[in-house]
Amino acid sequence: MNVANPALSIRIADECFEDYILNSEFTFTVLGYAQPRIGESVDSWQVELVEPYSKNYGIDSQEFADHRDAATSSVMVAWLDDRPVGHIVMSTHWSGFAYIDELA
Repeated sequence: MNVANPALSIRIADECFEDYILNSEFTFTVLGYAQPRIGESVDSWQVELVEPYSKNYGIDSQEFADHRDAATSSVMVAWLDDRPVGHIVMSTHWSGFAYIDELA
């Protein structure tokens, strides 16, 4: 990885999708809750600190594979150089617009 100039790319999930889903840790620690304010930079938002706790939404690899293979949905993986760093799962909402099913 080139730390000075990392290459971020978004690609449709391919054969390495399952390895990313099955071998990634999606647990994170919550330290506080931000109070967003429209029109202000994120670093100026107030944060209410809370007792730290772990959060994990769980990943169902079969559900993700179903989204990847369906004609009405798509899975895209974000890559930083050669390392997967996030994903988005989208499907077609009943309204005909895109619906974000998962963003991590």
